[in-house]
Amino acid sequence: MEKIEVKPKGIILTEPILRDYMAIERTVMANERTFLSYIRAALGMFIGGASFIQFFEGVIIQMVGWLFIPLGIATFGVGLWRYHKIKRLIHGAEEVCQLESEKERQAV
Repeated sequence: MEKIEVKPKGIILTEPILRDYMAIERTVMANERTFLSYIRAALGMFIGGASFIQFFEGVIIQMVGWLFIPLGIATFGVGLWRYHKIKRLIHGAEEVCQLESEKERQAV
Protein backbone atom coordinates (compact mmCIF):
# COMPACT_ATOMS: atom_id res chain seq x y z
CA MET A 1 0.00 0.00 0.00
CA GLU A 2 1.42 3.34 -1.03
CA LYS A 3 1.43 6.30 1.30
CA ILE A 4 -0.29 9.24 -0.32
CA GLU A 5 0.56 12.65 1.07
CA VAL A 6 -1.97 15.38 0.46
CA LYS A 7 -0.81 18.96 0.91
CA PRO A 8 -3.32 21.78 0.61
CA LYS A 9 -2.22 24.40 -1.87
CA GLY A 10 -0.31 27.30 -0.28
CA ILE A 11 -0.01 25.74 3.19
CA ILE A 12 3.36 24.61 4.52
CA LEU A 13 2.78 21.69 6.87
CA THR A 14 6.25 21.61 8.45
CA GLU A 15 6.22 25.18 9.70
CA PRO A 16 5.62 25.28 13.46
CA ILE A 17 2.80 27.57 14.44
CA LEU A 18 1.77 29.18 17.70
CA ARG A 19 -0.26 26.10 18.61
CA ASP A 20 2.92 23.98 18.51
CA TYR A 21 4.81 26.35 20.81
CA MET A 22 1.85 26.50 23.20
CA ALA A 23 1.68 22.69 23.26
CA ILE A 24 5.35 22.55 24.21
CA GLU A 25 4.79 25.04 27.03
CA ARG A 26 1.82 23.02 28.31
CA THR A 27 3.95 19.90 28.25
CA VAL A 28 6.71 21.66 30.22
CA MET A 29 4.20 22.72 32.87
CA ALA A 30 2.70 19.21 33.03
CA ASN A 31 6.19 17.76 33.53
CA GLU A 32 6.87 20.19 36.39
CA ARG A 33 3.49 19.42 37.95
CA THR A 34 4.20 15.69 37.78
CA PHE A 35 7.59 16.19 39.41
CA LEU A 36 5.96 18.12 42.24
CA SER A 37 3.54 15.20 42.70
CA TYR A 38 6.49 12.82 43.01
CA ILE A 39 8.02 15.12 45.63
CA ARG A 40 4.74 15.25 47.55
CA ALA A 41 4.41 11.46 47.52
CA ALA A 42 8.06 10.98 48.54
CA LEU A 43 7.74 13.42 51.44
CA GLY A 44 4.53 11.73 52.56
CA MET A 45 6.18 8.32 52.63
CA PHE A 46 9.31 9.61 54.35
CA ILE A 47 7.40 11.55 57.02
CA GLY A 48 4.93 8.69 57.48
CA GLY A 49 7.80 6.25 57.99
CA ALA A 50 9.52 8.55 60.47
CA SER A 51 6.22 9.01 62.35
CA PHE A 52 5.64 5.25 62.55
CA ILE A 53 9.12 4.74 63.96
CA GLN A 54 8.91 7.62 66.42
CA PHE A 55 5.36 7.34 67.76
CA PHE A 56 4.36 3.66 67.63
CA GLU A 57 5.64 0.74 69.66
CA GLY A 58 4.59 -2.31 67.61
CA VAL A 59 7.26 -4.27 65.80
CA ILE A 60 5.27 -4.55 62.58
CA ILE A 61 4.51 -0.82 62.50
CA GLN A 62 8.19 -0.06 63.18
CA MET A 63 9.13 -2.32 60.24
CA VAL A 64 6.61 -0.56 58.01
CA GLY A 65 8.12 2.75 59.10
CA TRP A 66 11.61 1.57 58.22
CA LEU A 67 10.25 0.39 54.87
CA PHE A 68 8.57 3.72 54.07
CA ILE A 69 11.72 5.80 54.51
CA PRO A 70 13.76 4.18 51.70
CA LEU A 71 10.61 3.95 49.57
CA GLY A 72 10.18 7.71 49.94
CA ILE A 73 13.77 8.31 48.94
CA ALA A 74 13.40 5.92 45.98
CA THR A 75 10.19 7.67 44.90
CA PHE A 76 12.00 10.99 44.90
CA GLY A 77 14.84 9.47 42.84
CA VAL A 78 12.44 8.00 40.27
CA GLY A 79 10.58 11.31 40.02
CA LEU A 80 13.81 13.24 39.52
CA TRP A 81 15.00 10.77 36.87
CA ARG A 82 11.69 10.92 34.97
CA TYR A 83 11.58 14.72 35.19
CA HIS A 84 15.01 15.06 33.60
CA LYS A 85 14.24 12.40 30.98
CA ILE A 86 11.06 14.15 29.86
CA LYS A 87 12.76 17.55 30.06
CA ARG A 88 15.42 16.36 27.58
CA LEU A 89 12.70 15.08 25.23
CA ILE A 90 10.82 18.37 25.43
CA HIS A 91 14.03 20.33 24.82
CA GLY A 92 14.64 18.21 21.71
CA ALA A 93 11.13 19.00 20.45
CA GLU A 94 11.74 22.71 21.01
CA GLU A 95 14.95 22.53 19.00
CA VAL A 96 13.15 20.76 16.14
CA CYS A 97 10.48 23.47 16.09
CA GLN A 98 13.11 26.20 16.06
CA LEU A 99 15.10 24.51 13.28
CA GLU A 100 11.98 24.01 11.16
CA SER A 101 11.01 27.62 11.71
CA GLU A 102 14.47 28.84 10.67
CA LYS A 103 14.42 26.62 7.56
CA GLU A 104 11.07 28.05 6.52
CA ARG A 105 12.26 31.63 7.05
CA GLN A 106 15.37 31.02 4.95
CA ALA A 107 13.33 29.38 2.18
CA VAL A 108 11.01 32.37 1.87
